Amino acid sequence: MSSPMTAIPLRRNPCRLRDRIVACLAVALTLGLSAPVTATAAEPELGIGDPGLPETRNVIDIAPGVTLTRIDRGLPLDDPDDIRTTTTGPWVVNVLSIDPSVAKGRMVVADGPTIAETETVQDIAQYAGALAAINSSFFTFTGDADYPGDAGGLAIRGGKVISEPSLTQEREVDLIFNSQTNRMQITKTTWTGTLTMPGTTLHLERLNHRPSVPEACEDLEDQTTCAEDGDTVRFDDRFSAATPPGHGVEVVFDAKGCVVSTHDTRGLALSAGQTSVQATGSDAKTLAALGEAGGCGTWKDRVVDEDGHAIPLTSHTWAVTGRVPLLKDGVSVVPPAEQIPEDGMDFFLRHPRTFVGQTADGVWKLVVVDGRSTTSVGSSMWESAQIARDLGMVDAINLDGGGSTTMVANGELVNLPQGETTQRKVGDAMAWLPAG
Repeated sequence: MSSPMTAIPLRRNPCRLRDRIVACLAVALTLGLSAPVTATAAEPELGIGDPGLPETRNVIDIAPGVTLTRIDRGLPLDDPDDIRTTTTGPWVVNVLSIDPSVAKGRMVVADGPTIAETETVQDIAQYAGALAAINSSFFTFTGDADYPGDAGGLAIRGGKVISEPSLTQEREVDLIFNSQTNRMQITKTTWTGTLTMPGTTLHLERLNHRPSVPEACEDLEDQTTCAEDGDTVRFDDRFSAATPPGHGVEVVFDAKGCVVSTHDTRGLALSAGQTSVQATGSDAKTLAALGEAGGCGTWKDRVVDEDGHAIPLTSHTWAVTGRVPLLKDGVSVVPPAEQIPEDGMDFFLRHPRTFVGQTADGVWKLVVVDGRSTTSVGSSMWESAQIARDLGMVDAINLDGGGSTTMVANGELVNLPQGETTQRKVGDAMAWLPAG
């Protein structure tokens, strides 16, 4: 995938960010900013497609230490049938570079007003007060029409675990980072959650997801009489307007972990600071007894990485759900095509892509590649790893892509998701919050 270093046109774009960034960069390209200049080791051409393809880079300084770079590479494409196979592109790659040693602020993961609903990246960025943001976690999407924003795996917000790693998604690998040290880790994870009360420890199966009801007990209003295993799930006050309704037991706890009320059906509006636990099947009987006994308890979440080390859950700890690591220590870790089952190959081929990583000196690189269009064909997983390495990353991870691929800077949509300005609503976003 690599190619020899060639001249890369690089210019500072004079457009103001209050103008639409996509249009501004397009205008810049027509104003002669594609004239070749001498390449440097810091700006090698992207090693995707044929060597020597035309490539231009246009840079906007958003804030001290924060830049937005648009890279246009390749030749015009006329036939949409060639999107998956062309070796000449074109590709449109947008890169947010954030140097924490210069930039004043911090990287976080932002949601909208609730955990379970979806919003556009633009709305999430505005809600969070972010300078820039990209879509991040895989999420339920069409899996649950009532709660489409549920994370499809691990989610941590300022040390609080709000979604557990998936037990069914083999490709899940998570990005965990510290917003104070700006150190990141890409790893598979496992989770355990408990509520310990006097004489009782309640083990949780899930976090902020609709509990399943055993098939044999679906019509049983009194779930405490069900003999089949069910689900025990904790819900936060920001889950949605109300917790999922249905047969089962629900116990509400206050901010100190003390029982507030016990209910023989599910579906409640939680007040600020409250937490609830729902149980179905035979788990309902255990939860009902705990609620009736009352008292106060202690919540404990434990997240462990693939090496067996516990992740410190401090106020600076954040995590999003990814699928497939791209780079580790500067080397591609995307599996070769021959190791990928045929029914899973499409995921690795060209699509719009969102990926994130860091350079050896800790600079964040947030990348979106437009795709499924004759104006930008997208990138395969192997091409994404190549782009990440060419941009100087040493560690990188693939996040949710396809129609979710979106970047926002200074409140403006930067890219064209699937060739359009329409944005898909997503579950969360990685966001840079400016200091103050």
